[in-house]
Amino acid sequence: MLSVEVIEPVSQRRVLIGPHAYTVRVQNVSSQVMQIESIRVDIAGAGDLQLDGGMESINETMASGETRDFPMYVTVSAMRGAQMPPDITSLRVMITGRTEAGTFLDDDVHYIRHEGLGG
Repeated sequence: MLSVEVIEPVSQRRVLIGPHAYTVRVQNVSSQVMQIESIRVDIAGAGDLQLDGGMESINETMASGETRDFPMYVTVSAMRGAQMPPDITSLRVMITGRTEAGTFLDDDVHYIRHEGLGG
C-alpha cells in the first residue's frame, strides 16, 4: 500500500546527538484513496540512543499514486554511559491510516538516505 523513504540533509549527518530534521517521503502505491493519520519515527533496534519528538499527527488524504514529503523534527540523545555508534543508518517508521477497507499500520525499518541541501 505504501512506499516509504527516509531522507536527511547531508549537513545534519555530522552531528549524532542533538536535533535532526528527517523527511519521510510516502507514496500511495495502492489503487485506493487513503487517509494518513499519523507518522512516528524511532531508533531502529535496541541500543543506547533515544529519539524524542518523533510523533506527528498528519490527517491528510492521498490519492492513488500520490507522493508526499512529511518533515519530522526530532532530538537524539544518549543514555548515560552509552556506546556511541558513528551514525544513525536506519529508522523505524510507523504510519497509521485508513482506506475504504478499514484502518492500517505500516511498520518497517528504513535506511536513511543522505542528500545535499539542494536535493
